[in-house]
Amino acid sequence: MRNRRRRAAAARLLATAFAMCHLAAGSCNGIDASNGTEPSPVLWDHSDLSTESSAFWSNENVPQAFSLSFPLTLLFTLEQLHRQTGWGWGWGWGGDASDSDDGSVTFDIIGATRSDEMRSAWEALPRRLATDGHITLNVFFSEPFHDTTCGNRHPRLSLRCHQGLYHRFNRPGKGKDRPSAAFIFNANIHRHFDQWEPTLNALIDSDVPTVVTTYSKRSECTHDCQRVERVIEYLGAHVIISTSQSPFPILAAHPEYGLIGKNTQYMAFRGRAHPTVQTYRLGVSSPLPSPTALFDTILAKLRADELRELARQFEMIDIQDDHFAAFVYQMADALDSGQVSLPSYLSYENVKRIAFDVYRAAARGLIGLPAAVDDYVANMPAPTSPAVQTDNDNVVLLPESDFLGSDEVDLMDDFFWASGII
Repeated sequence: MRNRRRRAAAARLLATAFAMCHLAAGSCNGIDASNGTEPSPVLWDHSDLSTESSAFWSNENVPQAFSLSFPLTLLFTLEQLHRQTGWGWGWGWGGDASDSDDGSVTFDIIGATRSDEMRSAWEALPRRLATDGHITLNVFFSEPFHDTTCGNRHPRLSLRCHQGLYHRFNRPGKGKDRPSAAFIFNANIHRHFDQWEPTLNALIDSDVPTVVTTYSKRSECTHDCQRVERVIEYLGAHVIISTSQSPFPILAAHPEYGLIGKNTQYMAFRGRAHPTVQTYRLGVSSPLPSPTALFDTILAKLRADELRELARQFEMIDIQDDHFAAFVYQMADALDSGQVSLPSYLSYENVKRIAFDVYRAAARGLIGLPAAVDDYVANMPAPTSPAVQTDNDNVVLLPESDFLGSDEVDLMDDFFWASGII
């Protein structure tokens, strides 16, 4: 009886959605427009969107887009998981313990914020998702959170709000507690790697399909988008969907970057790649180093990437300084190769400041690069912020999307706050 109801619901959705084209280019509901293949099961109903015009999602759309961008992005990326990997029917990976006889499904949303995920109209999920079962959203906040909107928003939708770091909840579980998929929206993973690393490793080891969205320019992969997939690959994840453009972004006109926003790009991973793939990506020999050494290696690579980006900026015509750019490239290579090391709690902005200070010392011919960095680090004041103590129980509620003892800010949140958008 349940299976008949589910098949009937799928048939109704297929009939409704069959002729509706995706806002994403190149395909229509259930049909690959590029090759004319037979329709696959429709996972969600695309009809009657309150913002039917694709122009809405291609131009500045704040603050109206906040309510629908997150649920529509979730639905769209679920469909892409199905198209790319076969995920979907039964809400599991073909016989996984996450499958439910009654069509119930559970999603984990990690690193949520009051200004983003909790402004969303999640009620769209039971109306649009092709299941008659109950939908549970486990929303994880790593900051203190109190909100009356948690709970049952719809007869078939429950929002369960949790406080604390995701990996400390022993998530994801097994059997009925195992999520069907996990979502990390606009998390600044590369900038806050030390805080996200244990959660990402827990997700990779869980074998749960995980979608990550990023902010960038609408027209191209910039900012977060350029580095998030690299971070996840460095950790050894098996990428099942490479970075792609999302059709449901939150867009604003930035005075410097132009049209830019959240949920503009997405990628997905599930499980671990073969260890030889990870060693190749990291440029290290087998076997993989210890977890502590691996963390240091990845962090050094991410910092080297930031320094190379800084060097490229100083190669530009308007601020051209080839001598400084060459020095920063040299420092990046030294970090990448392990010739120099920096404390893990330093932010990227701290690392860039060190590059400027060391350059001034080295340019005066005082000492060479490795010695200059070592001398600078040895004379730095000890950190006093309790936030530096990343594994201390006193800071269990430290936001995973926050930064440690630095003056870094989330580019988009800073811009949106300044503009009065959030």
